[in-house]
Amino acid sequence: MNRMSIVILWALALLVLQPALAAEPRQQPTAREQARTVTIFHQPVVMLQATFGQTTPEERVLRTRSALRAFTEDDIRQPLRVVPVIRYGQPGRLFLMNGKPVLLLSQADLDEGDDLTLDQAAQRVLARMEAQRTSLQEQFNNRYLFISAGKALAGALLLALFYYGAFRAWRRVRRFFLLRILEKRSAIPQHWRRYLGNIEVRLYAVLVILLGMLACYLWLSWAFSLFP
Repeated sequence: MNRMSIVILWALALLVLQPALAAEPRQQPTAREQARTVTIFHQPVVMLQATFGQTTPEERVLRTRSALRAFTEDDIRQPLRVVPVIRYGQPGRLFLMNGKPVLLLSQADLDEGDDLTLDQAAQRVLARMEAQRTSLQEQFNNRYLFISAGKALAGALLLALFYYGAFRAWRRVRRFFLLRILEKRSAIPQHWRRYLGNIEVRLYAVLVILLGMLACYLWLSWAFSLFP
């Protein structure tokens, strides 16, 4: 498996703990709720609440992570499916990717406050997982990567032009104040003009630096958003 495939698998398997309640996010989760939450790309997918035998919800989250890590690039290209199953005497919905199990959502995982049926909750979970899978597949498409790289390069060139223009503007400002001092055209007394001129030039330089840092931050944020 090439390096790109490995990156795809690890990115899809990047599960962190974020708030979610069955199919709906919770605003202020407890530590226990966070430990039971499955997320993909920092997006809440589902909070598992049912215990199957000796398998706790926290262990089910870890098993889901392991299952995602085991998928190949060919598996990720296949759309997710949901099939009805019975586990420990409870109705459930099994999520499959290329025929391989990913996640089991049971009736006991639902919360009464959500007012959702098992099928409704399963469809919401499916939509969230499928959105992440589709996004990942598109982002690692060779054509998409080529276009994204071109956009990032174009943004870098615009950023470089901005820096060049800002530097030229700063030099013009410095020359302007220097000429005013040499020609004694300022209404401010000459001995004050020298100090104020230096302060004004430095303040302008600080402003340019701050704008440059902001522009760099915006470009980096935008460029990273083009890639997974």
